[in-house]
Amino acid sequence: MSQIIQQSKSYFFQIQPQVAVTNHYSPVPATSSECVEKRPIDFLPNEIESYSCENVSFSMQFGESEQGRIVCTKARLRFLPLVVKQRDLPQRSRFFDDFYDVPLCAIAKIEVAMVKTKGKPDKFVRMEYNLSSMETVSMIRLILKDMRVVNVDLRRSQNGTALANQILFFSKTGPIEKMVQCGAAMEERGQRAKIAYNGSDAWNAELQRCHQKTDSSAAWTVCALHKEGFSHAAQGYPMYVVLSNYLSRTDIERQLQNYKQGRFPIWVWSRSNGNASLLVSSDHENNVATPEILAKMQDSIARCHPASERPHIMKLSSDFVIHVGKSFDHLLSLCAIEEDGRDLSIVVASLTQICCDPFYRTTTGFQQLIDKMWIALGHPFGERLVGRDDDAAKRVKPPTRTPSAQTDVAPTWLLFLDCVAQLHRIYSFELVLTAAAVI
Repeated sequence: MSQIIQQSKSYFFQIQPQVAVTNHYSPVPATSSECVEKRPIDFLPNEIESYSCENVSFSMQFGESEQGRIVCTKARLRFLPLVVKQRDLPQRSRFFDDFYDVPLCAIAKIEVAMVKTKGKPDKFVRMEYNLSSMETVSMIRLILKDMRVVNVDLRRSQNGTALANQILFFSKTGPIEKMVQCGAAMEERGQRAKIAYNGSDAWNAELQRCHQKTDSSAAWTVCALHKEGFSHAAQGYPMYVVLSNYLSRTDIERQLQNYKQGRFPIWVWSRSNGNASLLVSSDHENNVATPEILAKMQDSIARCHPASERPHIMKLSSDFVIHVGKSFDHLLSLCAIEEDGRDLSIVVASLTQICCDPFYRTTTGFQQLIDKMWIALGHPFGERLVGRDDDAAKRVKPPTRTPSAQTDVAPTWLLFLDCVAQLHRIYSFELVLTAAAVI
């Protein structure tokens, strides 16, 4: 269960919504140079072709079916049409074509239709394991994480089974701990890039931006938990966090022990006049010492308020991740005709700061908000966007071989971006975010 400790009043803004534009494309007549059976493909660095099929029919959801050749690499599935259609929409990426490239990491579910005996229709089933060479795949359907659906018709081609096995193999991710995420070494123009809000300077700058003192008489102080030698660690927190200056070392140690994964309440934002502050944490344990520890924490936060007001504690749903995952599964079905303080609390806290602080409604502020709330506070992007970590459950109950309807994805980050996009459409004059910042 997550919770937010908040000292603030509620605010409401209203403005007329705007109408969203629609996407469309218009085909152009093919030239002789476009009607080429095989054209060279521009590969990314270290990208190689693993398998390809000729004479396939390729279509995106609600789009026209096109004939051509399909290539599978370790990074993407690329379709090479016989007749290229020119579209009037700009490209979102320099590396992937919006209409002909499918990043394998964007695949949420793979479904295949097998060739059956005469008189029986081919039905789609979820593919979770390699298919035997004795089985023949007639169609492949890919449900992507951005709700698009890709259909590959292989009835006029050969070796569709091998193509499906290649897609399954390269779309599966490795261990989460081996992914390049926050804290990993990054190179930028020959210099090691710095992680924002992972040092004391960034937090002091944020305190000063919120008109909070940073000297010895300040209500809030920047603490280096990793240097203090505490016996318990706060999982996912950055190297430096902002705490109430009225907590002793013993109090911090007890907070680390009493909150799940050690994620005890830390400061993330204050109003410029100091009469409202926002803190985030996971839920606390329930034991004999809990009431005393909670009272100490609330007293220390109240002493940071100009009027010594006690904080309002908002407890959030402990089933948030599960609900988001199930909602994502249901949404994928329509398109296809464990909470530890890093999900719902981060979403609510981020939206609160966007609504209450005009700085975070700018492109620069929005980027800093993501650095502070999502990257620095350790949101598990890999587990949520790639798949939920079910290793603990598998150790208790062996996995079944029956294809599942679940996607094992809980896109909390995408939910936050959708909320921001809705705020941007409704309050277009209050939010000055650019399209690149929202996407």
